[in-house]
Amino acid sequence: MDYKDKVLDGLDELQSSMILLAHADKDSPIKGKLKLQKILYLLAYKIDQVRELSSYEPDMLGPYSETIDEEAEYLKNIGVFTAAEGSISLTNDGKEIAKELEKKEKPHVIQYLDNFKRFLNDMSSDELLCYVYSAYPEMIGESVKYNQLLPKMEDTILNLVKKHKISSERAAELLRKNPDYIIRKLKEKGIPVFSK
Repeated sequence: MDYKDKVLDGLDELQSSMILLAHADKDSPIKGKLKLQKILYLLAYKIDQVRELSSYEPDMLGPYSETIDEEAEYLKNIGVFTAAEGSISLTNDGKEIAKELEKKEKPHVIQYLDNFKRFLNDMSSDELLCYVYSAYPEMIGESVKYNQLLPKMEDTILNLVKKHKISSERAAELLRKNPDYIIRKLKEKGIPVFSK
């Protein structure tokens, strides 16, 4: 049995999902452990295996899974992941393994991975945390950043509308405001109203 087959044979569903996430969006690097944690947290709502195996809890920077950190380190140790300059990406062997996994995965799962990685990976850390804290307030509990971000939460969420990351309707949901209030604020800031 060669290296690739040996690795493929030993992967669980969470490890496979992490490899496919790293492969998503044309192998673009995941911009750090914070992004890896938050992307997988959001994916846990779409992919049962990720939810069942990841065990997220509120932590200092929102939702955190020790299991995710351990699995990322394991994938690095077996030569699938590489971590350089704060980014996580696939090694050449990892890319070959990902291609094999992709052949076996359902197309809608691959699409989820592409979409979530693209959606979150280019957000700043503050944007990402504001989004997650607004969408999942139950994960604020232990946060050391929430009180720092709270005064700029509205502006940050409105900036996500400006960047076409979310719609004005989603901004209203996240901020728990009336849609008319959001539209007025967007107009005051000269941000076009973006609807989906």
